[in-house]
Amino acid sequence: MAQNSNSTNKHQLDFNGAKIQETPEEQNPSILLPNQPTNIQLFSLDIGGSLIKLAYFSRDEELLNDGDQRDHPVLGGVLRFVKFERNHLDECLDFIQSRLLGKGMVESSVENARIRATGGGAYAFGDIFKERLDVTVENVDELDSVVSGANFLLQNVPNEAYRRSERRSAFISIDRNDLFPYLLVIVGTSVALNMVTGDGEFKLITGTNLGGGTISGLARFLTGCESFDDFIELSQKGDSHALDLTIGDIYGGIGYPKVDFPSTTVAASFGKVGFKSKLYDYKAEDIAASLSNSFTCNITHISYLVAKLTGVRRIIFGGSYIRGVASVMDNISNLIGHWSQGQVQAIFFRHEGFLGAIGALLVNGNLKFVKTSIHNFTKEVNE
Repeated sequence: MAQNSNSTNKHQLDFNGAKIQETPEEQNPSILLPNQPTNIQLFSLDIGGSLIKLAYFSRDEELLNDGDQRDHPVLGGVLRFVKFERNHLDECLDFIQSRLLGKGMVESSVENARIRATGGGAYAFGDIFKERLDVTVENVDELDSVVSGANFLLQNVPNEAYRRSERRSAFISIDRNDLFPYLLVIVGTSVALNMVTGDGEFKLITGTNLGGGTISGLARFLTGCESFDDFIELSQKGDSHALDLTIGDIYGGIGYPKVDFPSTTVAASFGKVGFKSKLYDYKAEDIAASLSNSFTCNITHISYLVAKLTGVRRIIFGGSYIRGVASVMDNISNLIGHWSQGQVQAIFFRHEGFLGAIGALLVNGNLKFVKTSIHNFTKEVNE
């Protein structure tokens, strides 16, 4: 653990008093950092297989006085979040050029400017960033970033983590002393399941190639949706039972009471689609609903089995798949609650898709961790 330094060549990242600004229903809301000096540059990317996620710090004008020209650092700023589709890289580069580089928000010198980035695209697009923006991408390990971002949010940002019960969201607060271990399930282009046992301590347990990238591809083929957001919106209008074979279809209205399966339980996704059926026989929204349901159930079952094998009581979901959709979270929560008989919790993030981008700010050789109390902490970074 590093100690506080009075050296003039260091800035301090101060997360004391961090809190979410927007309403409880808002996904990816800004995070107010009331004690953060505004003379430090904070900006990072997570460039995944489908999306580019950015986290950046900007000063909070409401906390400043008009004409404030103080020589000492002004306190108070906001950590903001924005995303782009990976195939819209030019839009991302334009945003960085106009909104961030132009305002001096990237650590730089006369000869070189550097930005921190994680994810596979940090390696794939390094030359493009250098050519277009004249910046060097500083690569940060992807899993290190994701776990660091998750731990930061869970330990320091109130009203970040929540559960779903009876179709309602309820924020939860987890005692630092009781946080670990937990299973962190990152549902992105693919799926990674990580056992997190402490700050900076984790192990990749397993994963699956059937993730968000797969469902996006199938959605494009089967429904014509041109983006994942379009697919999610379409799926909310459909009825998966138009294609899914349920326990009720097999056993009748009583379901299967011996194992507490109601008649609406899905026995086979797309199970009603016969060999002679044609795609145009079904509504696009029903296909989307069935596709969403089948992937959600598959990911949930794998997650629960890993939790069962490892003995953890919390499964925390991240990545950009869920996107705060109530029906998806209810499906996950109900399945885990059923199979575990209420012994395992499903927990969700409001910043689920930005764990890597947030973590990339924190995982760095020059970034040093300084705990100040059980409830808050600061960090130091060399200029």
